[in-house]
Amino acid sequence: MSPSKGVIPDPDTAMGRYLGRCRLRLGWIARVRIAVAGVAVLAVLTVALAAAAAYLVPSQGWIVAARVLLYAIAVATVVACVVRRMGSRRAARQVERRVPDFDGRLVTWLDASRRQRRPALLPNLAEHALGVARAHPPRRAAPTWLFLPPIAVLAAAALTLYLTYDAAPASWRLPAERLWTGDLLADTRPKIIVLPGDVVVPRGTDVLVRAEAHGFAAQTLAVNASFAGSGSWEQANMMPSSRDGAHEFVLVAVNEPVDYYVSAGGTTTAARLNSDRFRIEVADLPVVEDVELSLDYPDWTRLPSATQDHGDVAGVEGTRVGVRVQASLPLDDALLVVNDQDRGLDSGGGEFTIDGPGTWHIAVRHRGQVVRISDEYLIDLIHDQPPSLEFAFPGRDRSATAIEEVVLRFSAKDDFGIESLAIHYAVNGSDWTSIEEDAAEVDREASRSHTLMLEDFRLGENKRAIRPGDLVSIHAVAQDRQQATKTALYFVDVRPFDKHYRDTGTSSAGNGNAGGGLREQELSNRQREILNATWNLIQERDTGARAGSDLKDQVDLVAVLQRTLKEQVETLVARTEGRRLSDDNEVEPYVAELSLAAEQMEAAAEMLGNRRLDEAVQPEQRALQHLLTAEAGLRNVNVSLASSSSGDSVSRSLSELFDLETDPEQNRYETPQTPGGGGREQAQAEAEWQRLTELARRNEELARAHERSVPEAPLSRWQLERLQRELERARDQLADDSGQQPSARANRQAGSQA
Repeated sequence: MSPSKGVIPDPDTAMGRYLGRCRLRLGWIARVRIAVAGVAVLAVLTVALAAAAAYLVPSQGWIVAARVLLYAIAVATVVACVVRRMGSRRAARQVERRVPDFDGRLVTWLDASRRQRRPALLPNLAEHALGVARAHPPRRAAPTWLFLPPIAVLAAAALTLYLTYDAAPASWRLPAERLWTGDLLADTRPKIIVLPGDVVVPRGTDVLVRAEAHGFAAQTLAVNASFAGSGSWEQANMMPSSRDGAHEFVLVAVNEPVDYYVSAGGTTTAARLNSDRFRIEVADLPVVEDVELSLDYPDWTRLPSATQDHGDVAGVEGTRVGVRVQASLPLDDALLVVNDQDRGLDSGGGEFTIDGPGTWHIAVRHRGQVVRISDEYLIDLIHDQPPSLEFAFPGRDRSATAIEEVVLRFSAKDDFGIESLAIHYAVNGSDWTSIEEDAAEVDREASRSHTLMLEDFRLGENKRAIRPGDLVSIHAVAQDRQQATKTALYFVDVRPFDKHYRDTGTSSAGNGNAGGGLREQELSNRQREILNATWNLIQERDTGARAGSDLKDQVDLVAVLQRTLKEQVETLVARTEGRRLSDDNEVEPYVAELSLAAEQMEAAAEMLGNRRLDEAVQPEQRALQHLLTAEAGLRNVNVSLASSSSGDSVSRSLSELFDLETDPEQNRYETPQTPGGGGREQAQAEAEWQRLTELARRNEELARAHERSVPEAPLSRWQLERLQRELERARDQLADDSGQQPSARANRQAGSQA
């Protein structure tokens, strides 16, 4: 209020600014008081209306009217705060009331300044008033503490309302929320869902009331009904439904309007809750007394048409249902309501097509509403199931000689009919050959038999006959109208005509290979498992049982297993060649088959890595066939070499290599102990093996010569004993180098038998 330097202040202008500032501060004080008053009124009214809604369970119209009232008060409060203006004369009076020193000068100056002809003494009056104003600035004339009482009242009211809301039972809190938010938060709050709600029914109809607690656990549910004219509420406990978690109660023969609601009871206050209030209106309408349905199934089901005298209906998609009803009164403007879709009902008859599960009923129009006059009937959709397929005979993998006749028989069942049943087989991973015959008529059960004449099979470009080690893969496919079922993959592996046995106790040298060919079959068994896993993944992919990242992870796992087995086979080939066992004419075909199996495994692993499951089956079958051929050749090698000392050593070496690749505990002995000594130990071992092989060859030649010569030659006998002793020492040394100590008795037996 102090004048600027060099400027003489105008008393009238200074007083106008002073009064304006006081007016602004007093105006905000008035707005805060209005807002506090409005909030207080709304809080009290909300509590009162929520209590009334909790105990009186008013109708939906009453709740809407209460919500409109609350909204109107809130809007009026906001409008009053916005449009509230503090007049200059009123502001001047309040300032003079708070500053007695003005002694009426502020109001007198304001009135005089508004006249058209200002009094001559107005400047003097303004100067005297300005002196008082300088002593009492606006912050003293309208002090800040005037804001504190309404703000304190507002804070106290908010705290009281919060504590009241927090301590109030759910039956109070939820109505209060609904008064303000309506159904906006209904899905996230505890409530009781009641059906049928507000409804109009024919007079004398039974009304099924269903209720379900949503968002809380209620120990009991009870229906409360007030019949017209009674003026009181009657309560009855509802019974749990056998179909779901709802509760049910039947109002029998309703002949007059009924108001009803459902209340929940429990041990806690949160579990005691009331639903909305509903009303059942009664009208003189026809009632359906008899229902007759005719079912016309699609042609592909091959089912005859059927009729039934009840309303619940079940059928496959596309089934046409004809409806014929009889009612107690003529059906005027009747409707057939299917899944809440109205369609006409002509002279008590109508039709609909089953395209999914749902419900249907008969209704009529009454005062603009669609009123149901029949029970609610269920529509059940029957799904066409895929065929079930069984490998009836022989029902498992089997072995057969090259001249056998292998009989196969598959049987299939379907809920509506088998369109086709085919047997597919492939030899050594070739293209599938299909055996399928057109059925005379489609039946729900079918079987197909076929005999594989292995003797007539001709393979490859040279049309060679089937031989031991070849593989026949078999599966069957059953097809109905839209779906197909495929069996697992079965195998017929071709075995030799006879089986040879040898005494493994003299040739195994205590190396744990007493199981004979069990280790030799380990590679083919693992490849068979990989092939079956791939086939199963194809079936799961086609049926949708496995998809997305789950299918991808499983395919990647099978690819890793296939690549690992390929590396094991390649390592076995490399070690066999490193010991120069492949130089033997008997062992060379075996090594060649392993190499071919590794090539097919590489191709299969690459296709699996690219998620091409179907294309990976053929190379996996070829790999299995090469492994089986190698194992068949290995058995022949074992038998043909078992009669000689050198052959027995080769056979034992092959068995040891199998153990090293299939048994991790034995495979660790192949790992060099020191980084620098691995080359020297390997070279020394190779030299020992060459020397052992040479001694075995010479020993075999002397033994055969001794058998051919009837009289004993002293020199030959002496040479034979010396070679046997050298062979025994070489075996002991080689066993010591490899970590295996043969017993002296086993060595003596080996030498004597050689």
